[in-house]
Amino acid sequence: MAQSSLFGELEVEVEIKSSAAKFYHMYAGTPHHVANATPRNVQACDLHDGEWGEVGSIIFWNYVHDGQAKVAKERIEVVEPEKKLVKFRVLEGDLMEEFKSFLITIKVTPKQGGSGSIVKWHFEYEKIDENISHPETLLPFFADMIKEIDEHLLQDNTSHSKKQENCGAMTSIQTLDLEIQVNMTADRFFNSFKKKEGNFTDKTEAVSVHRDDPKSNSSIQIWNFIVDGKMEQVKEKIEVDEENKSVSFLAIEGDVLEQYKSYKITLDVVPRDGVCVAKWTWEYEKIHDDVPIPTKYIAFAMLKPSLQGEIEADVEIKAPATKFYHMFAARPQDLSKASLENLQGCRVLEGEMGKVGTLVTWNYVQDGKPMVANERIEAVEPKKNMIKFRVLEGDLMKEFKSFLCTIQVTPKQGGPGGVVNWRMEYERIDENVAPPETLLQVCIKTSKEIDEMLMSKA
Repeated sequence: MAQSSLFGELEVEVEIKSSAAKFYHMYAGTPHHVANATPRNVQACDLHDGEWGEVGSIIFWNYVHDGQAKVAKERIEVVEPEKKLVKFRVLEGDLMEEFKSFLITIKVTPKQGGSGSIVKWHFEYEKIDENISHPETLLPFFADMIKEIDEHLLQDNTSHSKKQENCGAMTSIQTLDLEIQVNMTADRFFNSFKKKEGNFTDKTEAVSVHRDDPKSNSSIQIWNFIVDGKMEQVKEKIEVDEENKSVSFLAIEGDVLEQYKSYKITLDVVPRDGVCVAKWTWEYEKIHDDVPIPTKYIAFAMLKPSLQGEIEADVEIKAPATKFYHMFAARPQDLSKASLENLQGCRVLEGEMGKVGTLVTWNYVQDGKPMVANERIEAVEPKKNMIKFRVLEGDLMKEFKSFLCTIQVTPKQGGPGGVVNWRMEYERIDENVAPPETLLQVCIKTSKEIDEMLMSKA
C-alpha cells in the first residue's frame, strides 16, 4: 500500500570546515550556545527539564523563520556520540500548528581524506492535512544556520590561538541585525514602542519616565525587565523619529553596561501589506573578548507587546474642579445635555449614584457607532475629586478582558478652573485589538463640552 501523502521526509547536506566533533557537540551538548553563533536565526535555547545532551530532556527554542518569530518545544530522542548523531522530536510550538509529528535528525560525518566534515539535517513529518505545504523553506533556513555555526566555530579557534596576542587590543563596535514580521499595522506597532510609559511586553515589569523632552522627541526612561529568569534594570535615552518610524534606545546606566562599554538598539518599523516588518539593530562594544554576544537581549525583541496597557489624557477646564466632578459623581444623567453627540444617556441599574458598588449603564457614540457599557463604581473619593468605573458588560468587553476608567479633577494652582485627568487601564483580548485611543478622544471632547455647559450656567 502506498504511503499517505501526508507523510514526508526532507534533508539537506552542508560541507563545513569545522571538525565533526565540535559541530556535533554544539547541538548535542551545548545547544544553548547556538544563539551565539547564529543570532539572526536562533535567539535562545532554554533547558526546561533534564540535562543538556541527555535523552528525554526538554528544550525550548526561539527562532526566526520566513521573517516571523517562532518557538519550538522539543524532546531529545536519541544521542549517539560515536555516530555524532542527535534526534529532536518537536512537541509543541509553531510547527505543530501544521504537523501531527515532526522529527529532526542531525548527523555530522568527518570528511574522508581531509579536514572538515558533512552536516546532514533530516526531517520526518506528518502534515495535518493536504492543504499544508511540505516544509521545504526549512532547508535553506537550516543550511544558512549551519554555515554561520561553522564560521563561529572557526572564529573561536582563531581567537583562542591569538588570545594572548590580542589581550591588550581595543575592542571595536559590533552589530547584530534581526528582521521580524509583525502581524499588526506599522503605526500601531511603532506607537506601542514610542509611548512614554506602561508595560512594554510580557517580560517588562515596569517602564518609568525619568525625564521627558517633547521638543526634541526624546526621553530618559528606566526599564525593569526579565532576562534569563533574572530581573535587570537599565536607564536609556530614547529618541523617536516619527517621520521614519524609528526609535533608538541608548543605555546610559544599568546591568547591561557591566559587560558592554556601549549598548544601543535601533528599531525601524517598515509597513508591508497591512502588517509590518520590525528591523532591529544592536550596536555594542564588549568590555573584553570573553563577553558573549548579547543574544539574551535579542530574544526580548521577539516578545509580543503586552496586552495590558494604560493611556491617559489631561484636559484643562475653566469650571471649578468640584462642579465638574459632581457631574460624574452625582448627576451623570445630565451629561447628555452637554454632549448629546457623544453621550445619549446614563441611568442607574442598581444602588445609588455616587456610591461604591452602584451599577450604571451608559449609551454613547464611538467611531460613529452607538455603544453600550454597563459599569460598576469602584471608588469614590470626594476629597480628591476622583471616581472610578469598571466596565462589566457591553461593546468594550468584546475587545477587552478588563477595563477600568478613572476620572480625577484637580483645581488649578493659583487660578480658577481645573485639570481633568482621564486614565484607562485595560487588557486587550489579543494583539489585533487597538488600544482605546479613539475612546479617549471621545472623553476629551466630552470634557470640553461639559465645561462649556457649566460655564454657561455660572
